[in-house]
Amino acid sequence: MKRFILALALLSATVRAETIAVKHVTIVDVNSGALVSNQTVVIDGHRIASIGRNAPKHSRVIDATGKFLIPGLWDMHVHWYDKRYLPLFIANGVTGIRQMWGNAEQRRWRQEMIGPRQVIGSTIIDGPKPIWPQSIVAKDAAEGRAAVIAEKKSGADFIKVYSLLPRDAFFAIADESKRQHIPFVGHVPSTVRASEASDAGMKSMEHLLGVLLESSTNEEAIRKDLVAAAEEAAPASALMRVSRRHAKESIETYDPAKAAALFARFVKNGTWHCPTLTVNRAVAYMDDPA
Repeated sequence: MKRFILALALLSATVRAETIAVKHVTIVDVNSGALVSNQTVVIDGHRIASIGRNAPKHSRVIDATGKFLIPGLWDMHVHWYDKRYLPLFIANGVTGIRQMWGNAEQRRWRQEMIGPRQVIGSTIIDGPKPIWPQSIVAKDAAEGRAAVIAEKKSGADFIKVYSLLPRDAFFAIADESKRQHIPFVGHVPSTVRASEASDAGMKSMEHLLGVLLESSTNEEAIRKDLVAAAEEAAPASALMRVSRRHAKESIETYDPAKAAALFARFVKNGTWHCPTLTVNRAVAYMDDPA
């Protein structure tokens, strides 16, 4: 990592408007994988103004001979609540993050300090017996709509939904999010098919929840069992174990044709996925002491 200069890290760290010229750098084209050597990247204020050979007069020059330049990285699923560590994202080239359980304090940080760009979500909206304390409870459509309105008013950049929402509350949140012109993302509840969530306008789905289930020939039976387990309001660790069992059953009954139809639906609706493979791996091996 010492050999890397991270373009947008420099951009984020620019406190005052000035022109910076990063000279003699090799640019990594992340689309093609090609390396473009001996380039000068000019940053004017908070934008990359040009890429070429020449630097404007009176610019601050950074000699990057022997170093590489890449776009800043984004971490699209972050739960981070300690202000002191946010600059470490920048130090490691992560120049943007998506905070998946937002609060007013995080929004203040955005104004106060050098750190990654932050897209900050709402408080988690969950069902009548939420998995996590301090979640917003939405037991029906009316409470779902009220939660969207309140969270947008509080300054949330998007609405975050969770696993135990009832169907009517979920679809009310989807509809109210459209009315309020705010994206909604998060967990696909066990009461809702991934295709239904996509059709309802869910902008992104986290952890691939619902995808494997809807790709199974035994979807309905597995879903019925999953909903029953969720209604018992088990702790998060127990729900993870149930989820893991259902994932195994879904893999054993995987149907490529069902999966292809579901993926086509996602493409048509512009539904994105944030798979969080680190989390999924932790769940898969949660009983392994190693």
